[in-house]
Amino acid sequence: MTTPASNRTDHDRTALIDIAMAVVLSLATLASAWCGYQSSLWGGAETYRLVNAFQAGRTVSDKTLEANQRRAFDASMFIEYVTARTEGSAELENFLYSRFRPEMRRAVDAWLETDPFNDPGAPPHPFQPDWYELPEEREASRQQERGARAFALAQEIDQISDTYVLLTVLFASILFFAGMAGTFNSSRIEVTFGVIAVVLFVAVLSYMLTMPRCKDCDLEDPNAVGAAPGWHSSLYSLTPPPSVKSARRRTARR
Repeated sequence: MTTPASNRTDHDRTALIDIAMAVVLSLATLASAWCGYQSSLWGGAETYRLVNAFQAGRTVSDKTLEANQRRAFDASMFIEYVTARTEGSAELENFLYSRFRPEMRRAVDAWLETDPFNDPGAPPHPFQPDWYELPEEREASRQQERGARAFALAQEIDQISDTYVLLTVLFASILFFAGMAGTFNSSRIEVTFGVIAVVLFVAVLSYMLTMPRCKDCDLEDPNAVGAAPGWHSSLYSLTPPPSVKSARRRTARR
């Protein structure tokens, strides 16, 4: 037989659980919305990084093609130059030498210093790595490294975005347990669901607070291909240049 005192105790316990669940529901809803917002921001940052990697890849292709064309041209000029020299046509030899591109002329000068026409041990051609180097090949190598870094960072950002999506799902499960806690007549079941909701909320919230936040995320890399000048970026933040800040203030006043 229940007494008024026990009924009052059950009522007080139920009231406390309802208040706790209301707080958990409110905070979990806000945290879930925050995680969805962060996931969206990080997804945008990932897109920009992938675009930078794609642009770097296109630049690598363009520079490599340009370098191959220049190398083929230099090779054909060198063949004609050697032919003119072996045939004793000094006028044609001098003409071709004067038409060498600067990179090729430096390589030919270094090659001629080895006396290749008289020394069998001399290098067979001037296209040696120490002598012949094309700026286009250096740029292609540099852009390839940039593209690799941008793609690696995009993968890292993708993991962060996916983690925020997972946290959103976990907060949704907390909403489920907290909502179900007030639907049972049994105080034992109500307390069980309430405890699960609180424990999950504390654990998930603690992990969320350790996650990097994306406030105006690193949308552009100043070292990447096509990046706008004046943007100062880091992995998790981006500070716009003064011109952009003043434009934003003028827009806000309007």
